[in-house]
Amino acid sequence: MERTLTELDRLLTDTEQRPRPAQSPRPPVLLGGNGNRVLRLAARHAATVAFTGARQAPDAPASTLSVISADALEARVAAYRSFAADREAPAELNYLVQQVVITDDRRSAAAELAPHTGGLTEDQVLEHPALLAGTVAEIAEEIAEQVRAHRERFGFTYFTVLDPYAEEFGKVIAELREG
Repeated sequence: MERTLTELDRLLTDTEQRPRPAQSPRPPVLLGGNGNRVLRLAARHAATVAFTGARQAPDAPASTLSVISADALEARVAAYRSFAADREAPAELNYLVQQVVITDDRRSAAAELAPHTGGLTEDQVLEHPALLAGTVAEIAEEIAEQVRAHRERFGFTYFTVLDPYAEEFGKVIAELREG
């Protein structure tokens, strides 16, 4: 990955290279992950660092992910910041939300996500940005407050929401704009 990023930088900033990118000096790069190797690369090359909030599940087949705790996620963000301490301008920080759930019972939503959390308690899942949950009547306000709290705690610049949850999250965006 290091070699690819270095070569992309070389090609995209070469004024003789054709076609030329529309962005100058090159298109922004987004790198995502939680491990130190990826976070170090992101500190050197990325305009946006995307955090997955997950890791390889222990004793599970390859590519089986498990949500890390909010404290562990906070430590990963801190690790990135230490790797990027010499940057002139900070990268944007992104988080991929795994579920937006409309429910009168947030604990039930947390319990449904439990098989993918590597043993986190319901309280730990509820404090994690992987899950945004609220009631139908108050979805925008409740979830907007969760987003604000996660933005404050972790420093995320923006959140990405998976397509199945986009329509519900649109209501949250309106609330965030107002509040």
